[in-house]
Amino acid sequence: MKVASRSLTTRDGRAYTIASARPAEAGCLLDHVLRLHQTDPDADLPAEGELWSTVEVLRRHISGLSAARNGLYLLASSGKEPIGALLLRGGEYLRLAHTAELGMSVRREWRRLGVGESLVGVALGAARKSGELRRITLRVFETNVGALALYEKLGFVVEGRQKRQVRLKGNYVDLIHMALDL
Repeated sequence: MKVASRSLTTRDGRAYTIASARPAEAGCLLDHVLRLHQTDPDADLPAEGELWSTVEVLRRHISGLSAARNGLYLLASSGKEPIGALLLRGGEYLRLAHTAELGMSVRREWRRLGVGESLVGVALGAARKSGELRRITLRVFETNVGALALYEKLGFVVEGRQKRQVRLKGNYVDLIHMALDL
């Protein structure tokens, strides 16, 4: 799936755009992920040094999602600087093709300004328009109260909880499973 570029403004007046990521932006996206891991090491499951991706792997991944009827990779940027990304990874098998798992990251200094809400909104709009997707799922750490509040505001409901599933800074936290039926 692909979406057209959209120009938006944050709650504090900063301009940014959201568009489908292009394979040529793989390096930019990988830099975003690496920067996120350096500035906010507890934001994602892989720890720094465990990231699997290279520019070429990510380029192929973006190409595959762009061609898929049930997948999407969005990039939010301010000028040429990436500020957020959202991945919708559709089910690979026919029996799961109506589902997609959402993963999102927004740079710390751009959080709580509407960027994440816009990313999810654009993704949900594309998912509804696809005719393929009927259900979006996600996983979020119980400690990420901002993300939990955003997802609940957008209609996601908690469907499960894996107790003490993730170790963050020596503590064990629950992994919350949420879903939205389109």
